[in-house]
Amino acid sequence: MTLLAPSAPDQKARNRTRTSSSSLAIVAPPASLALPAPPSPSDTPPASPNHELEWKSSLRNLELRIESYKDRAKEGRATERDAEEVASAMEEVGGSHTDPRVRAHWQERAEEFRGGSTGGRAEILEEIGKGFLALLTTPFALVGAVFQAVGGILGGVAAIFKGISRLPRG
Repeated sequence: MTLLAPSAPDQKARNRTRTSSSSLAIVAPPASLALPAPPSPSDTPPASPNHELEWKSSLRNLELRIESYKDRAKEGRATERDAEEVASAMEEVGGSHTDPRVRAHWQERAEEFRGGSTGGRAEILEEIGKGFLALLTTPFALVGAVFQAVGGILGGVAAIFKGISRLPRG
């Protein structure tokens, strides 16, 4: 077994090998998407594809009811019936989710909305709108993070191959 001793390359060869600089990128989601504590797997029953479809359908229904309510409120024609439709859609969203904490959250929102004044209802709808925005942007943020991670990995692999290609052949 022979060991190769590293040889000191001449100055010209050393300058040729310094054509690129290395960098390190750490991929992390934005802090605004962080959960206070991850949910325990035992707390939440596993969601089936049917539950997922029902959840998305109820979210879409809630979104449509909110849009209708906001349009009528702008015109000054919002009635208690319109508010009740929004509250019922909130309860439907909660009922279609497998996590009991989410169900309780949406039930509380529905009750707050039913008992709220016009201004209070507007605040609740604004908060829900922010939640919809987070739900819509989260997949794009995750895809972006995955692409960034894959790019970092491929850059590392390329650096390894570049380093291997510079090894003396003997």
